[in-house]
Amino acid sequence: MSAISPEVLQFLKERLDADPVQAGAAYRLLWERLIRYFEWRHCDAPEDLAQETLTRGYLKVRGGVALADDNPAGYFWGIARNVLREHRRRARAHVTEELDDALSVAAPSNLHALEQKLELRQALSVLTPREAVILIRYYRGDGAALGRELGKSDGALRVFVFRLKRRVIEGMKQSAASRQ
Repeated sequence: MSAISPEVLQFLKERLDADPVQAGAAYRLLWERLIRYFEWRHCDAPEDLAQETLTRGYLKVRGGVALADDNPAGYFWGIARNVLREHRRRARAHVTEELDDALSVAAPSNLHALEQKLELRQALSVLTPREAVILIRYYRGDGAALGRELGKSDGALRVFVFRLKRRVIEGMKQSAASRQ
């Protein structure tokens, strides 16, 4: 389970149900559902994000926020959505930094390259942050290690990257068409 502190764990169990056994089961169910929530949204570290959600909820409740008696676990789902939003924002910023690094090596620093960089960044917005990182790493020449990490053969990785690239190209075509 989590590396959440015993104090936080006990506090959350007490808030989820008056019966200690039921509270433990409710906590475990909430914990597992939060992990699945983040997994289904393709987050890199779903356990860490679930822990962040529970810790934030704990701190807010300790600070005086009242939980609804009929569904105290529901409060944590709102926090989970915010944690997911923040996680994606950080991931996009990371991808943008990697993209800038990759493009600065590939293209000279002139106006034309800047326009290409802006257009490519806009086109990459059709991908999830994880997909964008995969595409960047593949074209940086990190395909073998990437294939091992993803558990894909060379051929399966090439097909996956081809499909990602096709989505980016379609995004660029749509962007160009909308400007005309």
